Amino acid sequence: SLADIQQTLSSAQIRQQVGRLSNGAQQIDLVLQNFAAEVAEIEKLQLQKNGVAFNLGEVVQPQFTSVPPLSVTRIDGKPAVLLQILRQPGANSLRIADAVYTKLAELKKNFPGEVRLLNAQDETIRMREDLRDLLVRSGFSLMVVLLVLLLFLRSWSSALVVLATIFFAVLLSLNLFGFLNLGINLLTLAGFALGFGMLVDNAIVVVENISRLRREADGEKGREGERVSGGLGEWEIAAKGTGEVGVAIFASTATTVVAFIPFLYLTGELREYYQSFALAVCASLAASLLVAFTLTPTLAARFSFYGKKTKLPHSPTDPTTQALYKRLLGIILKWRWATILLALAAFGGATYIFLKEVTRGSPWKWGEETYIVVWARLPTGAQLERADAIARFFEERVVGQSQVERVFTRVSAEYANLRITFPQAAQFSAYPLIMKEQLSVLASRFAGISIGVYGFGPGFAIGGGGSAPQYRLRVLGYNYNETKKFAEEIGRTLARHPRVREVNTSSAGWYAEGESFETILTIDREKLPAYGLTVQAVMAQLGAYLREDYARQELIINDEPLLYRIKFADFDKFELQELFRMTARGERNQPVHLAEIAHIEERPTQSRIARENQQYQRWVTFEFRGPWKLGNRYVESIVKNTHLPPGYKLEQPEWGWGSAEEEKELWIVLALSLILIFMVTAALFESLKQPFIIMTAVPMALVGVFLIFWLTDQPFDRSAYIGVVLLGGIVVNNAIIMVDHINQLRRHGMEKHEAIITGAADRLRPILMTSLTTIVGLLPMVIAADKTGLWYALALATMGGMTSSTLLVLLVLPALCAMGKS
Repeated sequence: SLADIQQTLSSAQIRQQVGRLSNGAQQIDLVLQNFAAEVAEIEKLQLQKNGVAFNLGEVVQPQFTSVPPLSVTRIDGKPAVLLQILRQPGANSLRIADAVYTKLAELKKNFPGEVRLLNAQDETIRMREDLRDLLVRSGFSLMVVLLVLLLFLRSWSSALVVLATIFFAVLLSLNLFGFLNLGINLLTLAGFALGFGMLVDNAIVVVENISRLRREADGEKGREGERVSGGLGEWEIAAKGTGEVGVAIFASTATTVVAFIPFLYLTGELREYYQSFALAVCASLAASLLVAFTLTPTLAARFSFYGKKTKLPHSPTDPTTQALYKRLLGIILKWRWATILLALAAFGGATYIFLKEVTRGSPWKWGEETYIVVWARLPTGAQLERADAIARFFEERVVGQSQVERVFTRVSAEYANLRITFPQAAQFSAYPLIMKEQLSVLASRFAGISIGVYGFGPGFAIGGGGSAPQYRLRVLGYNYNETKKFAEEIGRTLARHPRVREVNTSSAGWYAEGESFETILTIDREKLPAYGLTVQAVMAQLGAYLREDYARQELIINDEPLLYRIKFADFDKFELQELFRMTARGERNQPVHLAEIAHIEERPTQSRIARENQQYQRWVTFEFRGPWKLGNRYVESIVKNTHLPPGYKLEQPEWGWGSAEEEKELWIVLALSLILIFMVTAALFESLKQPFIIMTAVPMALVGVFLIFWLTDQPFDRSAYIGVVLLGGIVVNNAIIMVDHINQLRRHGMEKHEAIITGAADRLRPILMTSLTTIVGLLPMVIAADKTGLWYALALATMGGMTSSTLLVLLVLPALCAMGKS
């Protein structure tokens, strides 16, 4: 037996201390050492069995081979060695990548001709593309903002003064970055791009108020571009205009900044994505505030109102428009209760549509590419060659196809994994879906092996295509067998739907694992006594046949260690069916075929058993071939209409969150942001009532957020949640500007209704300008942008919220101000 061979080899490799000798005062250790001098001596070792002695060479044949690899890696079907280079925390990724490529270019000169150096994966490639896109979009945003300023201000000098504040604010922000030890990267630059519209808000309010005072000083409202002829001088008007709006712009900037303070306490991936972004926005807004109080009034006094009248179209907020707005406000104040009720109805309707129609969460991470994974799991003890043959079978059918960018293969003894990626042009085409179906058909040809073909990424989530199991349901219960039974019943119900595919009731919840199988050898205990056998005796005799290696030891040959393995001849050709031809020896040494005393079966099983709160959990995964909305409704109906006994429940986990902790963190951030905004406005206005009126701008913004995600049919992911937090600090700015001006008019003795109408009309132009510059500044992030990108949902939420908030603040906020007596 193999045990006898192993014992013989071990006895020939002896190094053992047998005693100690004394030589006067010296103690000498006596060591028995018996090592073979060469491999040929191994064949001459004596082996005895049942009183018969023979040489080991009669039953074994030593062979020199290289140590077989534990795994194999290939790229596009060719052998590859992977070299992974990681940057240190805080290092510049682009600079590191450039240095690595420069060094590799030098090393390639010494490579043999048949060796290629291939860039298997480099995150800086996409980073460079994103940076280029970001710069182009930022330039476009500046042009659009300039056009908006010209449309409202009708003065090149005034528009350029406002636009100049962006550049000075950016320069000042860069200095703040150095102070905060922030690097210039994709996240901080995105904060700049997102803040371009907000950077001009403070300057717009200052310049517009100076312009209004200038017209009043001239006694000619609406005339711009002429020098002051009397009254206050240019510098006095600039100082007074800045002072009147000082509290308002400080409060509006402070509310936006404090909305981002909770971001500093995020953890994990959320912290990685949003902390730098939040600091970038806060630094740029702080710089904008400082510039608005210093440089903007200086430039406005020196340049804004000189020169000839600019020949531009009439402003959207000319006296005629303001007169119409005042007339509308008179009607609104008369029917203020109806106005407020209509606003509440709009909020309720938008919320209902959002909860019913909008998909919350997304299974794909930002920037993830479309790819296919072919995953094979072989039985325990399988050979590397077998797994490699399966991998090559699939490689031959995909490598070299024009629509395939790269095939990355990893193979080990019991696993094979292929990752198939596609060029950018093909990621959202039908080709990935077609290839996935073809590979799934090929995978069904293999028996006794668990093979799964999964599609990942946005290309499988758009257009009603299939993907890696799009949905997963979890069954929880206190009894393992009952939980399994309920999961299988739900699986049969799902399988009857014509759009449902790939139902798996044995999933452990990890899609890459696929369905697991186990081979069960069941021994008939009642038959064993007739042959003089026990279960232990059968397994002891069969154990050597069922293993690839009985032992893996080390020999010392010529004082050099030599690894060796003991294998049966033709072990690599062993198949499961050969178990039935194996024999065991009874107590009378008679042969007994394994098929006479045992039977073998293969059945699917979970790769692990998991419990949560002492309840067993069983995952049911499946694909739904159709739109997300239709799939969500179907899954919701399954969960709602499946009734389980007490102690068992069926639930659908939310998509799109790395964990429940991340979702909880975002809700905490949102709540803390709103609390901080309220505290800032309450402190600045020295009132508890007015901050509540100002905070109504937040639900007004949610109306637009909910509707824009419904109209664009986009999932509301965690990036959109960040957009809502951002909105909390932005949308209150318009309300602050209006309420602060109404307060000033009331302090000057103006009657309440007249102050509300006059104050709202005076702030019509700055509110429209600041809102439009923010909205159009975000347009490049939405138009012709990657819908799976990090900033798409954030920009979409901000645009929708700003649009609805601006309209409702102009119409509903005056009605709220008129509700009280003071």
